Formats: sequence, C-alpha cells, structure tokens
Amino acid sequence: MIRVLLYLTIALLPLAKAKGQPFFGKVHGEEMGFGQSLISTILEDQQGFLWIGTYLGLFRFDGLQSVAFRPEKDNPNSMSSEFINQIYEDKSRFLWIATRNGLTRIDPTRKVFTRYKHDSTDPNSIPNNRIFDIEPYSDSTLLLSCDRSGLCEFNKNTGKVRRLNPTYITRGGDTLKEVWSLNVFTARQHTVFLQSSRGILLYNAVNNTLVEVRDSISGYTQLTGKRNFFCSVDSTIWFADQLGRLCKWIPYQSITFFGDSTTRSQIKSGSLRIIDFNKQYILVCTHHDSFLFDKETGVSQPFRLRDDQQDVVTAQNFLTCMTTKSGIVVLGLRQGKLITIDPLLQQFKFKKFMEPDPELILQISDIQDDVYYHTRYIGVFHDSIFFTEDLRSGIIS
Repeated sequence: MIRVLLYLTIALLPLAKAKGQPFFGKVHGEEMGFGQSLISTILEDQQGFLWIGTYLGLFRFDGLQSVAFRPEKDNPNSMSSEFINQIYEDKSRFLWIATRNGLTRIDPTRKVFTRYKHDSTDPNSIPNNRIFDIEPYSDSTLLLSCDRSGLCEFNKNTGKVRRLNPTYITRGGDTLKEVWSLNVFTARQHTVFLQSSRGILLYNAVNNTLVEVRDSISGYTQLTGKRNFFCSVDSTIWFADQLGRLCKWIPYQSITFFGDSTTRSQIKSGSLRIIDFNKQYILVCTHHDSFLFDKETGVSQPFRLRDDQQDVVTAQNFLTCMTTKSGIVVLGLRQGKLITIDPLLQQFKFKKFMEPDPELILQISDIQDDVYYHTRYIGVFHDSIFFTEDLRSGIIS
C-alpha cells in the first residue's frame, strides 16, 4: 500500500530529535506530478492514502506515485474544478472537495464524482461556487463557507442547502445581515466560530445569530483585532495578538501566552501562518522564519531541515501540514512540494561520515531509504560502489 504510510507496521513513535537538531525529511517534488502549484490542503483517508489538494488538481498519493483528478470537458463524472481549497472525508468514506467552481463528492470506490453548484433558479443550491471551507456539523450536514456569502448548511443526503444567513449583533446592539464567511471551525463542547472580515464571531444556532467573542472565564474579554486564528486537531484555538504573542485559547476555560523577544518581534512585524505540526508542536511561519512551539510549555525553536534540504524552507513557504496515523508529518509547500518527516529517520550519521572528505559529498548521486529493512543506500557518481547505513545502529559499510 502507501509507502509513506507503509510504516504502519512499526509502532507509533514520537518525532524525537534533540532540540535545535535539523529534521531529516524526504522532499517530493515535480516527479510526483504536483507541478509548481501551491499545495493547499492534505488529508489521509481511512485506507491510508494521502489526498493532496493543489491549484492544478486533486492528487491521490501512495508515497511512490500519484494519480491526478481534474475536470474533464463534457464529463460530469469528474472534478468540478482543478482549484482545490479543502478536503473532508465523512464516516461513510465519501470525500467532499471544496473548489473554486463548486462542491465535488467522490464515492468510496473513488470512481463516481457528483457535482454541486450554484443554480440561480434554486434557492436551495449553493449560494456561490467558490467554496473556501468545509466543516462537519452533524452526521448528515456540513457547514460551507462560500465567497461573498453568509453561513450555509449543506445536507449530504439531499444535496440541498439551507442558507442560514445569521444576524450579526454588534456590541453596540446594531444588527447586520451581510456577514461573509471565510471559514468555520468547531472548538471544544461543539462551540462553532465563524471567521469573517469582521474577525472571529461566535455562532448561536438556537437564535441564528453571530456575536463578538467575549470570554470572561479565561480572562480574555474580547478577541476583536486578533490575527490568524487556527483551530488545531485537539480543538484548541491559536492566534496572535498585537504584542506579538502566540495565544493558546481553550474557549471559556483558559488562555496562555507564548513567545520570547525573538519570536514576538517577528510575529508582530507582519502576517503569519499558524498550522498544526504534530501532537507536540504548533508551527508558526512569519515573513522571516518558521518556529516550532511546544503546545504545553511554549518553548520555541526555529524549524530547520538538514543542510542539503534547507533550500526548500523559505519564509511563508509552508501552507498546510498534517500528521498521519503512523506519526509521519506531511508538509505542503507553495512550489508543489511535499516534505515527509518520519520519526524513524531522525537519527542518522552518514553526513558526519562524509564530512572529512568534502569531495565525496559532491560525488553523492542518490540517497534512498528502505525503512522496512532499516537501511539507507548512498550512491556515488562515476563509481560502481555504494555505501549503506543501518538506520538503527548508524553503522556505515
């Protein structure tokens, strides 16, 4: 099955490395067919395949090769668009794809495609074909964030949409109807938050209203003006404040502030992206650098790859990240590249072995890792020999 996930046969291990030590990651580039497009979203389905959303199509990736899914002319049994914004898999193994030209459903056989689009004659159709986000709401419904549209609820069984259009009640008591939804996330205790051009708002399904978030329990009375909200897999909400602090907010329970002088100055200086790295770390990408923050202690360190891979890591280069069931971290980059970071490959000695002979480093033609047999093969130009390294013991022969 999937090579990246073939390591399921090995017990789940933490992504262990000494603080400050660069990660060893495998870079998957154009040879996988992703092109130069940015990678917008990544999902691991229940069978262990990775689904890669790009602006050049949807890809199914098994670690060795990829299969592309794109719209086909005059074929409704294909993707509705090659611009992919979000992927969600429900309990029945249906894939739901948010695109720039409608919603696409892929059945569990991965052979039947169903398109859902805006129909000006049908008030129960999707309000706008440009869909930014999908959020599961119940067993049968999804919340959709569509361009220039309010919040809407999509019924998976009927394919119909209920346009909620909740009323926004400002702090001054004024009411507004036109609140465009950029994305929706569900925090702990099934609390639903909507991110809009007006900031983060709390959705009340009982009276169908939106209000500014005020959390007197955690000591944070309001979140207006805060930036880059992100809801991690454990339903904790992360954001940055005006002081450059990374804020860990458990709604109506607690808030914790992270950051030292270095990270605060970079976070404060411009836009940033906050994404999950794994269970232990949150990844924060600024204009100048990328940092890993420990989710519990707040201790930070610059994110670094091994020297010969570091060139793919540039400011604001990371767009998405997920961790597979086997603990492998998968990062999606702007240039159509994937980086997979396997816990089993973080301890290696071949670089130290090469350092006394710089000429030998220049002659390396290829490096391949066979994780199943715990062996690294190092090929050399103009020679029939190759080196091997035992990934467990570090012995090189």
